[in-house]
Amino acid sequence: MRRQGAWGVSAFDLFCGALSVAGLVAWAVTQRASYAVLLAIAADALASVPTFRKAWRNPASESWLNFGCLTFSALITLATITTWSLSRYAFAAYLAVLGLSMSAVILLRNRRVSAGRQE
Repeated sequence: MRRQGAWGVSAFDLFCGALSVAGLVAWAVTQRASYAVLLAIAADALASVPTFRKAWRNPASESWLNFGCLTFSALITLATITTWSLSRYAFAAYLAVLGLSMSAVILLRNRRVSAGRQE
């Protein structure tokens, strides 16, 4: 089966990629993994904005279960950490918050859209 869709690399995509590369460069230069992790989180958070917008406008187009599983796996990762440092927990904590908030948006918007159709 072949699906028709639009795909391309935008300036925004390149910016997010540049943030990720900047994180690697900062890590290589400073030997501090926390810089790479923080810039990777910033890049991923920016890249998630279009998905949030899509889920808000058309909640049925996304699966809350996928993001729920993301939250669960991130929480399991956090539960396994024995030495707490920013570079060890920050990305997992970010993913837990991302998954939880995306699941909430999808579930709440689905409920509201369904309620609007019933009126």
